[in-house]
Amino acid sequence: MNYNEILRDIFIYQPEAPLMFNSPIFWLLGIIVLSVYAAIYRNKLSRTVFLLAFSLFFYYKTSGIFVLLLAGTLTAVYFITRWMSSCQGRGRKWLLALDVALVLGILGYFKYANFIGENIFALMGEDYHRLDIMLPVGISFYSFQLLSYAIDVYRRELENERSFLNYAFYITFFPQLVAGPIVRAKNFLPQLRRAVVVRRTEVEKGFFLIMIGLVKKCIFADYLAQYNDLVFGNPGAYSGPETLFAVYGYAIQIYCDFSGYTDMAIGMGKMMGFDLGINFNKPYQSTSLTDFWRRWHISLSSWLRDYLYIPLGGNRKGKIRTHINLLITMLLGGLWHGANWKFIFWGGMHGVGLVIDKLWRKITKGRLSENRIAKVFGWFITLHFVVALCVGVLPRRQLPDCRPNTTTDFHPLQLAADSHLPADKDAVRGTAYCSHRDTRRALYTFFQNRRCIYPHPVHRKSRGFRGACPGDNTDTGHRRAAVHLLPILKQ
Repeated sequence: MNYNEILRDIFIYQPEAPLMFNSPIFWLLGIIVLSVYAAIYRNKLSRTVFLLAFSLFFYYKTSGIFVLLLAGTLTAVYFITRWMSSCQGRGRKWLLALDVALVLGILGYFKYANFIGENIFALMGEDYHRLDIMLPVGISFYSFQLLSYAIDVYRRELENERSFLNYAFYITFFPQLVAGPIVRAKNFLPQLRRAVVVRRTEVEKGFFLIMIGLVKKCIFADYLAQYNDLVFGNPGAYSGPETLFAVYGYAIQIYCDFSGYTDMAIGMGKMMGFDLGINFNKPYQSTSLTDFWRRWHISLSSWLRDYLYIPLGGNRKGKIRTHINLLITMLLGGLWHGANWKFIFWGGMHGVGLVIDKLWRKITKGRLSENRIAKVFGWFITLHFVVALCVGVLPRRQLPDCRPNTTTDFHPLQLAADSHLPADKDAVRGTAYCSHRDTRRALYTFFQNRRCIYPHPVHRKSRGFRGACPGDNTDTGHRRAAVHLLPILKQ
């Protein structure tokens, strides 16, 4: 047993194997953290410093050098907001604008710079050479938390947090840092100021949520993803029922993947005495699209409502303005999920659906809300509207900003050492199964040498990798890449 490699795996950031919730190393570290936390949680300063230090370490293990970006951004927002809290009048507005510009500027550069550049150059009819920008893990989530903190202080709905440690702990708390939920400062910061009481019932609930999250992510989502990829990769080879199962399976995959992560985050918070709220509440049982968005990604939908829809005027400025505000909110909500026109279209269609839902409720005046037949019909229409948009619009093989350094702009390149290369004019599909450490590193080096987006693990057991190559997206190019890689995989 090589102890140096074990220690390296635990303490040093490895871009070819970042720390994730469903990795054994994370749960080993989690047991250690909970053991230490159980001994010190009654002391406010000790628990805050300990969990803050581990949260920063956790983010370093998922993102490497980007931990400095996180630390620098939250520090700048803290001092600007503190200055703003002591100002009055116009100066207060300017400092809020500075906070917003800083956070959105950083988010815009890392997440949307290439998307904006591609579209500008496309309008000019010129080729665009993508900037070599890596997307920091969870930047969309912690950016929204930073914005909500600054805006709440500006609105005087929240007092400026005097303790920098409490504030930094709120932003970086490791369970929700990389995949949500988006926690509000006015709900979380008061929990840090009072004594934490860890009740047995809450620990049991937290453990149950963690188990449910692991089952959703590692069993349902991961195994459905394998089946869905096969069917969508070559739909003509499968029967109608098999394709239909993949259609519904993809909607279930997205729900289990995303809600699985947030269930684990909320469960870990409960086991430490912190309430992170609820993020999903049986969304596929919704009887209308309005009901769906009250159940799906609740922390995001409520954020968009409070910080975008209501400031735009909400429903206070007439029917037409209400519908426009809904459309703007959902379009930007789609853009938040990913830098891709498909996500914008997805958000826009949800906006159109919400407008139609409001008009229908106005026409019927709510008379059908308690009718069982109308409820069943509403559930059927809502479910299939959501599923159709998931399958027909959202890019497959990845989730919006829930995984490290993903991209939605290139064809997926997945290579298998134990399968022949299928004839596919878009890309070679398969999975690279790399059980040996050196083989995995060789695969990572291969992707890096071709200037590919970081390949992330597809399955906890197979240790597979998938990636996307911006260089040569032709069938010949992908086949050539596969031929170069296969000897490495067979070592």
